[in-house]
Amino acid sequence: ETARAERSGGTPGTPDPGTSNYGMTVRPLAPEQAAQLGLDEGAQGLLVTAVDPSGAASDAGVQQRDVIEQVNRQPVRTVEQLKAAIQRSGSRPALLLVNRRGQNAFLSLRAQ
Repeated sequence: ETARAERSGGTPGTPDPGTSNYGMTVRPLAPEQAAQLGLDEGAQGLLVTAVDPSGAASDAGVQQRDVIEQVNRQPVRTVEQLKAAIQRSGSRPALLLVNRRGQNAFLSLRAQ
């Protein structure tokens, strides 16, 4: 089943900042962003910068400013790792570990 794609709205010729096909846009978490979000020093993952309200990520409860740390108990640091980990789930939901303002939560992401 193909997930709903999100339009990135980027400028032609510029790299995509990290759009997944699950209705969210992510980018690697920078140390200064981790500090702004009140996360521990050395926190790693992908910062959710936008969520499509009609996408699978929104249905799973993903919110803007969440940090995705793991997918199916595997750490993710790049957009490519995120996409590959979700795709490996196949028809099963992917289990996301997100850090939301210092609190960890598991979310179940289903392809639409």
